Amino acid sequence: MENRKRISANAVRILCGDVSDMTLWRWLNDPAMNFPKPFYIARRRYWREADILAWLDAQEASEPETSDAELEVREASRETSDAAAGSFSELEAQEASKVEVAQ
Repeated sequence: MENRKRISANAVRILCGDVSDMTLWRWLNDPAMNFPKPFYIARRRYWREADILAWLDAQEASEPETSDAELEVREASRETSDAAAGSFSELEAQEASKVEVAQ
C-alpha cells in the first residue's frame, strides 16, 4: 500500500532541517527547486510525506561531489582570508599604540 501519510507545514520544515517558513515559501516559488506543492485543507497546507522524502533524496543525489582541485582552491582561499585578518589585526594594534602615545 502506498504511503498516504499527510504532514503539516511545521512537520515539513522540521523534516527539511528545521528551515524557516520563509525558506519553505522560497522553495515553493522557485521552479528550479522543484519542491512538492502542498494541498490545502481549511486554509492549512499539507504535503504527502512520501513526496517530501523523495524530494530530499533527490536533493542529496543531485549535489555534486567536491573535487580535490576544488578543495585546494577553498583551502587557499581560507589561508588568504586568515592572512588578511592577521594583517588587519596588526593594523588595529598599530593604531591603538598610536592613540596610547598621543594621550
